[in-house]
Amino acid sequence: MNDGRSTTTRHTLGVILGLNLAVGIMFTAVLFPHPPKQEYHSVATRPTSAKLTSLETRQVRSGIPARIIVPDVAIDMEVRVGSYMPESATWTIEYGAAFYADRTVPANDNNGTTLIYGHADWAIFARITELTNGATAKVYTNEGHVFSYVFESNIQVQPDDVAVFNENGPPKLVLQTCSGPFDAYRTLVTFRLVGVEVI
Repeated sequence: MNDGRSTTTRHTLGVILGLNLAVGIMFTAVLFPHPPKQEYHSVATRPTSAKLTSLETRQVRSGIPARIIVPDVAIDMEVRVGSYMPESATWTIEYGAAFYADRTVPANDNNGTTLIYGHADWAIFARITELTNGATAKVYTNEGHVFSYVFESNIQVQPDDVAVFNENGPPKLVLQTCSGPFDAYRTLVTFRLVGVEVI
């Protein structure tokens, strides 16, 4: 009889101890949770605040062309603002000056193409068709900048080809004039930007 009671008592004590142990583990888990998982990010994907600041504060230098100099063909002249009228396919143009096409971007050190055009007259742009490697050009703007360019290419296009209005990419200068028999074509001389000065 005593042996039966002690077995039951031992069994009961074992169950109570097991329950106490389980409850203790649960309270420990609630009171002392595991630390949160740490996340690691590559440094390359998270720019420093210094880099962000330098990108955000960079100022684009630009201005409307007011004068152009192309030493290789003795060009040094005033540049006025002109327009292309697509309805009539005509340009604002006159003798005595070159013209900045206001459908293109102003001279700048960021992106896009600046177009300056003029008559195929010896006193204006007739000789730009002779320009080749090594030729340079300077554009003075109304904002007091001088943009320096170096020759890149020389092509002839149809008179109605105005793709130059939509060109993007690195900053460039394009000079345009009539060329070919009876001015049947347009010559486009492209220069890439190599520097900017403030005067």
